[in-house]
Amino acid sequence: LFFLVGMIYERRHSRLIEAYGGIARVVPMFAAVLTVVSLSAIGLPGTNGFVGELLVLLGAFQTHPVAAIVAASGVIVAAAYLLWALQRVIYNPLDKKENETLLDLTPRELAVLVPLLACIVWLGVYPKPFLERMEPAAQHFIDTVKR
Repeated sequence: LFFLVGMIYERRHSRLIEAYGGIARVVPMFAAVLTVVSLSAIGLPGTNGFVGELLVLLGAFQTHPVAAIVAASGVIVAAAYLLWALQRVIYNPLDKKENETLLDLTPRELAVLVPLLACIVWLGVYPKPFLERMEPAAQHFIDTVKR
């Protein structure tokens, strides 16, 4: 998300949600990438965000159910905010003249973003190799905390 905010900031020099609106019509590749990354951030199944949120919430429910309920509520609020912002920035009517001349992603920007998108999907669909690699360190940390 930070990469994308930086990329659109360089084009428009504003971080305000209300400065945008309907830019999917002008920068469709940017809009698609921002949508995928935002859906990952809210934990859509099939993305890396889902795996992380699921593991954290399952672990929290096992040890502190009340804290897990509060955390799950926070996930819902964060998802609502991200979807609200995404709708206003990308899918609202194109109502700002300044946005009509925005340039879409450059090949250099795509070279940065495509591997990140691949990782978002790969980790969301097949997290096993990463989880197996992290398991010994996580177990060591848990054992240390339990002492």
